[in-house]
Amino acid sequence: MITFTRTRIALLALLAGSSPLAAQLPTVIPPPSPGQSSVRAVRAPAFVRYGKWALLGGAVAINLQALHEHNLANDTFAQLRDRCSFTSHGPCDTGADGRYLDPESESIYQASLSADRRARSWLFAGEAVLLGSAAMFVWELSRPKGPTKNVPFEPHVQRTASGRANLGIRLAF
Repeated sequence: MITFTRTRIALLALLAGSSPLAAQLPTVIPPPSPGQSSVRAVRAPAFVRYGKWALLGGAVAINLQALHEHNLANDTFAQLRDRCSFTSHGPCDTGADGRYLDPESESIYQASLSADRRARSWLFAGEAVLLGSAAMFVWELSRPKGPTKNVPFEPHVQRTASGRANLGIRLAF
């Protein structure tokens, strides 16, 4: 399984932010002609158009790493459980402070706790990146779209009578 270190993730984020696509300027749109709607379509900046997908992919990768760490913690704890299942004394005795008296059992337990902490950290990071991606999707969708062009026909209701609606099509040439 591929492991993603913090350095690799930071490098991927840096590369995504410094790509040529992120350096593009938004398109300048001329003012509307008389008779046109005053709502102008404005394209989202390139870092939003492409960054939302990069962040979404990063969130998936980070959450996969969290899953890997979680499975590692479970496997390590299962190793300790198997070690303790055959004996009632010895390597699984705990002291008054709750620590295992056997150093090997204690190290296995600490390794399990460490993998659990890493999994939690990866999960929080993945959710934060997913939230950033969702914010970019919402931001792009909330921008004004402007009048739609290249639509050759527009359906409309001609009249409504006695609970029925007559539909028609207006063709523009």
